[in-house]
Amino acid sequence: MEIAPHNHSRFVVALCILGVAAACYVSGRLGVHGPVGSGVASPLWPPPGVGLVALIVLGPRVWPGVAIGAMALALSPDATLPGVAGATIGATLTAVLGYLLLDAADFRPELPRLRDVLALVVLGGVAPTVVGATVVVGSLQVAGAPPADFGTTWLVEWIGGALGVLVIAPFLLMVRKFHWPRVFRLARWLEVTALFAVMVPVLVLSLQGEEQLLFITFPFVVWAAWRFQLAAATACVLVATMLAIYANSRGMGAFAFHSELSNIFTVQSFAAVTALTALVLSATIAARNEARAHVEEVAVQLASVVHQLDRRLRVRPRTDQAARSELGERDVVRQKTT
Repeated sequence: MEIAPHNHSRFVVALCILGVAAACYVSGRLGVHGPVGSGVASPLWPPPGVGLVALIVLGPRVWPGVAIGAMALALSPDATLPGVAGATIGATLTAVLGYLLLDAADFRPELPRLRDVLALVVLGGVAPTVVGATVVVGSLQVAGAPPADFGTTWLVEWIGGALGVLVIAPFLLMVRKFHWPRVFRLARWLEVTALFAVMVPVLVLSLQGEEQLLFITFPFVVWAAWRFQLAAATACVLVATMLAIYANSRGMGAFAFHSELSNIFTVQSFAAVTALTALVLSATIAARNEARAHVEEVAVQLASVVHQLDRRLRVRPRTDQAARSELGERDVVRQKTT
């Protein structure tokens, strides 16, 4: 895994920590109070994904930024000490544990292999958020939170944190490595523009209907993964998930006919399946393209070797013939002298 250099000054490290804290805080505010939030709980909790990417990119020394951001999010006039401590510890454990598990699995942030995608999903998202959700929900119960179903609350918290990694982390990793291409291909840019220009209106119209038509997003996800791999697929998943969460928070379309908890599980299921489809398909197609490029390169090298061998075989008979002619001339001279 890529780790930041260890020769940074304390001032730079402090700035990185403050930047991570601000990023976790802002993403958390968007998840709770912004248009992507929900009245009961956040279907998608962005800070775990932001914190994990911060540790991957900047190194493990910025973990205090995750803790500071989580503490700032937990502080409120009605907050209790156990609740604030649980939220801070839970968020920090989620990010640090996810980083350590990925580091042990030789994770590559560029997600070039299917195993890297699966490691991010399982080791970076599913496993660490189990610990974080348990600590957070348990601390709320200890702090005397209003009575609620512990299992349901824990499940929503866990899935929301895991989705924060599945949806947010791949997108941030792809944004990090984005660079302007050396060769500008107008057709490619027009195609990706058409992809989002068609997907967004279609999804918005489908969300306003009384029928649940979230599945209409999958052809666009497949299109993005097939043609542009992770770069466009992660953005497609993020846009579709945010639109679905927004529709849920406003009670649009089919979301108006079901309970808040049912809508949350619907959105979370949609986001999970969409993200997994995009990540796995993109990684598989990228691996196929890499294998095809390798085969083509080997074929070119083999053709070059065959061409050189053919030239040598054509030159050798001529050389042998010249040698035989020279020997014949020597024999004739020897016979004349004798």
